[in-house]
Amino acid sequence: MAKRPVRLRVPPGLEDLAAAELVELGCDVEVVPGGVLAPRADLPKVLVGSRIGSGVTLQLGHVRLDSLPDALRGMPWQSVLTGGQRVEVVLRGVRGRGIEGKCEAVIARHAAKRGGGARLPALRVWLIAEDHRAEVAVEAARDLWKRGWRTAPGRAPLRENLAAAVLRACNWTGSEPLVDPMCGSGTFGIEAALIALGRAPGAHTRFAASFWPGDERGAIEREQKKPAKGGTAPSIRMSDRDTRQLGAARANASRARVDRHVRIEEAAFDTVEPPDRPGLVVLNPPYGDRLAGTEKTYRHVAAVLEQRWEGWRYGVLLPDGRLGRFMPGEVDTEIRFTHGGKRVWLARGRIS
Repeated sequence: MAKRPVRLRVPPGLEDLAAAELVELGCDVEVVPGGVLAPRADLPKVLVGSRIGSGVTLQLGHVRLDSLPDALRGMPWQSVLTGGQRVEVVLRGVRGRGIEGKCEAVIARHAAKRGGGARLPALRVWLIAEDHRAEVAVEAARDLWKRGWRTAPGRAPLRENLAAAVLRACNWTGSEPLVDPMCGSGTFGIEAALIALGRAPGAHTRFAASFWPGDERGAIEREQKKPAKGGTAPSIRMSDRDTRQLGAARANASRARVDRHVRIEEAAFDTVEPPDRPGLVVLNPPYGDRLAGTEKTYRHVAAVLEQRWEGWRYGVLLPDGRLGRFMPGEVDTEIRFTHGGKRVWLARGRIS
C-alpha cells in the first residue's frame, strides 16, 4: 500500500490551503492535483478536522485492468467491509462490458462469507484507471462539507468548506472582528464562529469509515470526543437587506449553536457601521450573467469599502478575475476555485 493512502478530495485551486490545515492538525501530507494525501494513521484527524475538504477515500491497492474482476479478491476487505454490507462500485476510466456489476458481485461475495447484519450504508468502491492498472479505493466520507447545521440554504449558498477556505486564505484565525455585510444564509459568519470556538467540523458526523469493522472506528470516536481548542469568539457580525435571507441565517446559526456568538441584523451594505476595531470584511455579492451589470455591482462594492471601511482587510468573491481591478489597494486574485459550477476568484487586499 502507498505511504499516504488517504486522499482528501479538495476543490481544485484549494489544495495548498487544505494541506496547511492538515499540517496544523499534525498530519504528514503530500499535495497532489485535486487533493491532499496522508498516511492511514491520520485518517481520523483528516475526517474530523478538515474544514476545506469535500470527501475522503482510502486506497487499498492496485490491480491490473485485464485481471478484473477476479483480482479484487486479494484486496484487504476485512478492514473496511462488514458481512452482508451492500457494495457500490464507481468506475473512472475503466472499460468492460458489465464490469461494474461483476466487480460488485466479487466484493459482495467476500462480505457474504463473513456473515453479519446488512443495516449499513453501502460501501462505495472506486476503480480508477491508471495506464494498465486500476487504483482500488474505498470512500471514507462523502460530502465532507456538510456540517449538519444548514437547514435553510438561502439563495445561491456558498458551501461551508469554500467559506472556510476563504477565511483561511484571508488569514482569519478568530482573533479579530469579522463582518459579512451581504450574509445571505450566514455561511461565512457561522464558519468563522466555529473556527474561533475551536469546534471540529466533523465532531458530530457519522462518516462511512465510522462503520468499518477495523481499528478506524474507535480512533474516529476518540478524535471526535476531544474537547474544543478555541476560546471566545470575537465580534462577528452578519447583515443583509433581505428579511427572508436573515431568517435563514438565524435558523442556521441556532442549529450550529453559535447564535450567542454572532450578531445578525437587517441592513443594506452601504449603511453598515464597521466595529471600532478593524478586522476582516468578507463579501459574496450577488451577480448576474451580464458582465456590464456585474461591473456596476463591484464598482459600488469598491466605493463603499473605500468610504466606510478604512483600515480593514477584505476578501471579496468575484465571478471574473478582471473585476479585481475595481477593488481598493493592492489586490491579490491568485486564488480561484469552482462554486456552483462556475469559476470564482477571491480578491484579497487592505483598505488604506
